[in-house]
This record gives sequence, structure tokens and C-alpha cells, in this order.
Amino acid sequence: CRWRYQYGGKLTDFGGDGGENHQLIHGGAAGTAYKEENMRELEYRHKKYDKVHNTTFLAVDHTYIHVDNVGKDVPPATMIMEDFTTYYEFDEMELTGFSRLLLYHPDNETEVTTVVHCFMGDRTGQLHLRGNQTLYVEVVESVTNRTMAPCSFRTDVGSEIIFPAEVHFHGVRSLFWGLLTGIHDLFIEEDGKVIFHSTCQTARVENRTYVMITQPGNFSFNTITVKHGGEAGFSRITNTMSLESSEFKVKYQGLLYMNHAELFSTYAWIESEGIFHLDGHGHPAEKGRGAGITVGNVGYGAGHGGEGG
Repeated sequence: CRWRYQYGGKLTDFGGDGGENHQLIHGGAAGTAYKEENMRELEYRHKKYDKVHNTTFLAVDHTYIHVDNVGKDVPPATMIMEDFTTYYEFDEMELTGFSRLLLYHPDNETEVTTVVHCFMGDRTGQLHLRGNQTLYVEVVESVTNRTMAPCSFRTDVGSEIIFPAEVHFHGVRSLFWGLLTGIHDLFIEEDGKVIFHSTCQTARVENRTYVMITQPGNFSFNTITVKHGGEAGFSRITNTMSLESSEFKVKYQGLLYMNHAELFSTYAWIESEGIFHLDGHGHPAEKGRGAGITVGNVGYGAGHGGEGG
């Protein structure tokens, strides 16, 4: 919009000169010209220099990105891409309509960082972080120390996502293989499903210093609460997993499962009809997508490589 209202030539706005005889006594007063411009610098606006046009511009003071796939749940993802850019910062980001979002990586080694001040969505989208990518979700310049996940998250090994102290997963399905930083109180609520894999780990930041960094497959939260309709899973693939908390709650009709893990908590509650699975939570034998069949009295187990139930 910066160049929308640029004009060339001369703008005049004078009154009439008295008709045919040019009698000033009948002349009109000058009119008022009103012009708005956004090129006049403010006291604290940042400047950017354009070498091509030898011109100084004011830096953009508000950035907003909206990805909407208009309800089409398709495999391809939208990608944020600006050549050789390794740092993105958005005042507002919104994912709607089953949109999937990736961040462009100029190579496989350079760290790519994205900061989102206000994250919005209808809980149908997904943001996928790959290795050497870091995402700040409503942490920098945050109004509150709380966030409601606006979309699903998928974090690969070597990625990091930084959340505020209080995080709610409601109506979204998230998979974590990377580092989770900053979460003190974790809530998994109705239609929310969160799966933590054995390469995932947690950490906290105090005075810009990382503290309480756990080993992969180990998790530490002040409180973890699985509410009605929520589902939390801790899935061991390689290493023994452990979960530490001060308060651990599985509320009415909440679901928590671990196929191989250790749980340490000062206080723990499992309410009526709350479920805490310790049996692997896999498919029955030869059931589930991709499951094998029995051939010559030899069975091939459950789908998805699960440990069975």
C-alpha cells in the first residue's frame, strides 16, 4: 500500500475568481487540500536502504501472514520462502482451512528461526518444523504467558519450538520428535491429541539461559493435565522414557498411554472413567493399517509396527 496514493504533477485547490468579469468581490476562498502519507518518518521507525533506487524507506511496522486452503485437505504444503532468509518475524500468523505450512531451508545446516507474536487459526491447519528450525509461539512480546494451540504441530528431530509457560492443546493433533522449550503447565483437552516420541525432550529458559534440559525421551513439566476427551501418548521407540511432574492428572474420560516409560510425580490423580494405559496401546494382532496376516502358522503382528496390546 505504500505506493497506492502517489501522484505526479501539481495539485491545486484555489477558489473561483469572480465569474466572467473576474470581479474579486465575488471570488471564492481557497479550498482545503488534505493529504495523507506514510513516508514521513516517526521517531522510532526503522529505516531500510534500497541500493538499486538509492532511496531510503521506512521498515514495515506490521506483518501479517494468512494461509487458507479453503477446506481442501490435500498432501502438498504451503512454504514460506525468501531466498537466503534465515530469520522470519510476524506480528500475526493465521492458518485456516486445512492448510499445511513449511519453512524454506536454504541448506541443511543453517539455523532458521521464526518468531510469531500472535498465532491464530481454526485448528484445522498444521505447522511442520524440520531439523535446524526454531519457532517462537507467542513468547516474544507476548501479552500473556498462555497460549491455545491454533493448529497442529509436527516437529522433527533437531527442531525446537518455544512455548509460553501455559499451553493448551484443544482440538488439534500434534506429534513431537524435537525439543520443547518453556512449558510449565501442559493441558490436553477435548479432541486434542499429543504424541511425544522418544527423541523428544524438554527444556526451560531463565534469564536467556537454557536450564533443566532433559535427555531425549525424558520430559519435565510442573503440571500435566489430560482433560475430558483429551489424549496424550508417550511412545518409546529406542530409549526408555520418563515423565516428571509435580502434579499429574487424568480427568474424567481423559486418556493417557505409555508403552514403555517411567512416571515420577509428587501428586497424581486419575478420576472416574479416566484411563491410564500401560499395555502398549497398540493394535490387536494382525489389525490396523498395514498389518500382516498369518501364513503357514506364522503371524506378522499389528499395524504400524506397534507392540500390540
